[in-house]
Amino acid sequence: MNTEELLYDFAKLEKLCDNDTKFINRMLQLFIRDTPPQVEKLKNGLALNDAEIVRFAAHRLKPSVENICCKSIANEAIIIEKEAEKNNLDEHVRSVAFNFEKHIEKVIEQLIQKMENDNLLASA
Repeated sequence: MNTEELLYDFAKLEKLCDNDTKFINRMLQLFIRDTPPQVEKLKNGLALNDAEIVRFAAHRLKPSVENICCKSIANEAIIIEKEAEKNNLDEHVRSVAFNFEKHIEKVIEQLIQKMENDNLLASA
C-alpha cells in the first residue's frame, strides 16, 4: 500500500471549474507539459544571479501551482517571487527554490501516476 503524501490538491481547481473533469484533465496535462520549462527558467535565473528572470519565472508558475499543488508548495513560489522582487537571491531563497524544484518534480510524478491509474493519459 502506498502511503506517500500527495503533494497535489484539486479542491481549488475543482471549485474553479465546477468539477468539470475534462477541464481538470486538460489543466493537469498543461501543468505536466508547461511547468518543467518554467522551473528550468527559474533555475537558470538563479545560476545567472538574475532576480528579474527568477521573479518572472516564479510569477508565471504561481497560478498553476496555486491551483494544483498543496498550499506549502504554492507558498514557496510566492516566497521566491517576493524575494526576487526585492532583488534578494540569498541562500535562503536558493534553498526555497531548490525545495520548490524537488516538490514540483514529485508533484508531476504523482500526477502522471494518477492519470495513468485513471486512464487519463490516453486522452491527452
